[in-house]
Amino acid sequence: MSRHLAPESQEDTPESDFSLAEVDNNWGTTGRRTLVDDDDDRDLESAVEAFDLESSIVDKTLEEMSKAIEDLRAWKETHKQETQKALNELQAEQEFQLHVAKSSQDATECDGLLNVQLELKIQQQQRDREAQALEIRQEAEAYQLGCSLFKTTLDDSEATRVEQALQNNTDSGGLALSRLRNEVFQLDVKQRQEALLQELQGADSALDTNIANVQAFTTELDAILAQFDGDGVDREPSACQLKVEDEDLVI
Repeated sequence: MSRHLAPESQEDTPESDFSLAEVDNNWGTTGRRTLVDDDDDRDLESAVEAFDLESSIVDKTLEEMSKAIEDLRAWKETHKQETQKALNELQAEQEFQLHVAKSSQDATECDGLLNVQLELKIQQQQRDREAQALEIRQEAEAYQLGCSLFKTTLDDSEATRVEQALQNNTDSGGLALSRLRNEVFQLDVKQRQEALLQELQGADSALDTNIANVQAFTTELDAILAQFDGDGVDREPSACQLKVEDEDLVI
């Protein structure tokens, strides 16, 4: 009986104690390894999350940098276009100023030429008027000299008869005849003076007419010059071909 029960109730031996201890040790090692593995997983997850966060930040930064670069390129292109436009406008303005300066110089030369021609024409007309006035003055002086030397146009017989009448008549009759002769002389002088005055008035009228023509021409020339000044660049250089000598101004 005891022989059969012995195997069922094994006694504690060192081998059995070692086996139990080994089992216990294995369990403790396995448990600790499981805890270490859990910590590593959490650290790895944290590292992965941190890496993902850093990656998203880097991606966002790269996106912002790309947008900034695109904005910079767009600004550079716009600035380039605006700069080119400003340069074109400046060049056009410079060309316009050169054209205006050249046109002004041409207009000044044209105006100077017209003024010189007009001045020469006026001087010539003034000389002609002075010469004509001198000629009229000389004629008037010659006429006055002729009047001072004027005598009655009586033939020799009439002169003799008048002298005899003067000698035979009384003083009153002689005075009357003398007055008559004086009146005839004064009448002739008056007629000649009136004729000369009419001639001088005709010459003055012609002179006034010529002066009016000169003034009209001067007014027309001033209007043309004013148009030149008002038109600026648009005036045509053909205006320089106007010739004062073509105007029929005779004084």
